[in-house]
Amino acid sequence: MNMTCKCLRNQELCNDGFLTLEILDKRVLLSSEGVPGVDTDWDDYRIILDGPGTILNADLSNMILTGTTIQSDLTIEVTSTNGDGLVNVGLITTGGADLGRVNIEGNLGGLTCGRIRSLEVESLGKVSTDTNSIAISGDIQDMEVEGRLENFTVVISGSLDSMSVGSRRDTASGISNSSITVAGDLDDFSCKQSLTAGTIIAVGGSVKAIDIDKSIMNSMLNIEGSVGSLNIDGYVQSSSLLEVGGNIEDFRIDRNFCGSTLEVGGELDDARFDNDVMDSTIRVNRGGKMIFRENVDNTKFGITADLELFQASDCQDITLRVGAVSRRLKSNATWIRR
Repeated sequence: MNMTCKCLRNQELCNDGFLTLEILDKRVLLSSEGVPGVDTDWDDYRIILDGPGTILNADLSNMILTGTTIQSDLTIEVTSTNGDGLVNVGLITTGGADLGRVNIEGNLGGLTCGRIRSLEVESLGKVSTDTNSIAISGDIQDMEVEGRLENFTVVISGSLDSMSVGSRRDTASGISNSSITVAGDLDDFSCKQSLTAGTIIAVGGSVKAIDIDKSIMNSMLNIEGSVGSLNIDGYVQSSSLLEVGGNIEDFRIDRNFCGSTLEVGGELDDARFDNDVMDSTIRVNRGGKMIFRENVDNTKFGITADLELFQASDCQDITLRVGAVSRRLKSNATWIRR
């Protein structure tokens, strides 16, 4: 009997003498050892998906996962170094499904998913891709970028527990020309280097703590809620804007605040400027203790309600406007009472 092979999709075996084959979707057979591969500079790597789900496409340039949940952990690790020891992942998509812990030993160019437990990568945007963005439709607990975040967009529709970027040992690590948007609350944000080149950090809720180990230059913090503590170990300069819709309980800056703006829609409870403040604008609804340990020069202050304490070492060409009563004023500032 002549056997003829016809490739038909989603049909059962016929009874008329023809052998029917069913074409299935391309899937990667997973094993406990993961999916091996070699990157463009000959580093050996391995992809491990631990938990529910399937890898439809294991190509690093466009990795596709399906059926994953918050219990699905994805690891992409370098197993043998023949190049720079880092992989470059272009894009990971899940079709809107959740992910658990994602750990990538290299650069990530893009990620689209639902909720995610945690994300740990070497860098974001260091190697330019067609995407250069992360879109998370839900909450994420932790995000850690060990190196640089540049020319990149992060959008989180839920809340974020903690985010850390950069390394104190690597001066090239930091955030440059990027935007990070969190629709909900953000507990802790830490950058081990500087925010530069038009970077925007926007949070729709409140933030417990923001720590910038270096400087904020030509960049913006926009927090719609309140901030527990905002600590900057370096400068704020080059037309930067720090904007908080609610209160700031504790504000500290170690170096100069220069050519920039601080706006607080609620109360600036305890603020300390440890170096010079120059050519800037500071506007708050209510001022608690505002202490300036060095010079204040060519700066305008606007306090809508009352001010508890304004203390400065030396003031030159400043304007201080207070809508209500100032309990204590210790400076040679120009005082204008509304």
